[in-house]
Amino acid sequence: MALRYAILGSLGLEPGSGYDLVKRFDKTLNFVWWASQGAVYTELGKLQAEGLVEPHEAGPRGRQSFAVTAAGQAALREWLRSPPARQPRDELILRVFSLWLLEPEDAAAYLDQ
Repeated sequence: MALRYAILGSLGLEPGSGYDLVKRFDKTLNFVWWASQGAVYTELGKLQAEGLVEPHEAGPRGRQSFAVTAAGQAALREWLRSPPARQPRDELILRVFSLWLLEPEDAAAYLDQ
């Protein structure tokens, strides 16, 4: 379930395609949250169907980049404010990766918890 929030947080920083997301995860989150290319593309489709991401720009060879919508940012904020689930993957680090989305005082309060 947290893959969707990793995607929303990454697209909130910079729009990108599924390929871009996989490469970003390899460079930033791979040590705490690994996702296969297929899982990323599947989740992108679900996020688009739910209105949490939208097409940003089309590129060569059918490449489609996506951007997070206002609804996607709201969903990410709501998730950040909820207690993390205990999972084998480190969801806490994933949440910290997306704290840029909260107001500074809300981010500080989250870290104080």
